[in-house]
Amino acid sequence: VLALEESVSGERQDFIAESFDKILCRLNIEYESKRSSNRLACPRIERVENGYFRRDDLNRLASTGRSEQYKRKFLITTIKK
Repeated sequence: VLALEESVSGERQDFIAESFDKILCRLNIEYESKRSSNRLACPRIERVENGYFRRDDLNRLASTGRSEQYKRKFLITTIKK
C-alpha cells in the first residue's frame, strides 16, 4: 500500500506511480523481470477511504472461518467500492 496524505491530480498520480514502479524495479529483481516481460502492469493509484484495508481484512477473515487460514492479500487488482 502506498498511502498518500493528500489528494493529488491525475498527472501527479501518474508521476508517483511511475516513480514507485522504478523504485520497486531497483529493489526487487523478480518484480523487474515481470514488469520487463509485461506479466505485471505498472502500479496505479486508487483513492480509497480511510480504513478500507482494515475492513477488507476483517471481511475476508470472517469468510474463511479460521484466523489460522487467513492470508493477507498484498497485491490487489480490484478495489471494491
